[in-house]
Amino acid sequence: MTSGDDEENPSLSTDLHVEATQRLTEALIEAENRSRRRIELLSEVVFETDGTERLVYLNDAWRSVIGVRPEACIGQRLDAFVVEEDRPKLTRLMAGSDGPSPAVTESRTQLRARRADGTLAWIDLSVARLPRGGTVGVFHDITAQRQAQDELAKLSLVASSTDNMVIITDAEGRIEWVNPAFEERTGYTLDRAKGWKPGALLQGKDTDRPTISRIAKALRTGDSIREEVINYTKTGEPYWVSL
Repeated sequence: MTSGDDEENPSLSTDLHVEATQRLTEALIEAENRSRRRIELLSEVVFETDGTERLVYLNDAWRSVIGVRPEACIGQRLDAFVVEEDRPKLTRLMAGSDGPSPAVTESRTQLRARRADGTLAWIDLSVARLPRGGTVGVFHDITAQRQAQDELAKLSLVASSTDNMVIITDAEGRIEWVNPAFEERTGYTLDRAKGWKPGALLQGKDTDRPTISRIAKALRTGDSIREEVINYTKTGEPYWVSL
């Protein structure tokens, strides 16, 4: 249809414009709904705040991490759910996300959130400032990882202070860490020992095979065991160990 035809029939042109606008609006709403449905399926918490850092959107993962229905928290400030000692970190994070460029900039930190039952959850938090104001962000619960790191740090501190040799392996039995006493007695540094299975590194011609079989069985079944066996240093010197 030509522009001249539109001028001769303005009502038809208006109807077509209204119809096109309606279809575009419906398409945009459907696209947003699809995005929302995908977000609701995420295990990570997705949130949005307005210009005053008050929450305007939360997906359902918020309930599993914080323990409160998302709709009950809309309108509250994000820092209300962060422990007081970590709020300065959140403030710096939010300020840092507001870059000079109109493009979206992003920041990240780890801090502690307070759950509804009073317990604390470590979260890994990323936020981005929106050009129109406010922020969008995502975080996930890393409490288990932080606890494992803390336990390993404590264990390493104790193990580093003992005269006994200590070896830590991964699930496949390969060395991940040894203490200084191990390095001094065997001659193998941590860098040299890492990735090796202890038996391949330390056992030799006079190492008792039945004893090694009992140790291997205990490791497979998760049982405790106490044995005495001959090992060898890096230079080939044999020595007895009680393990």
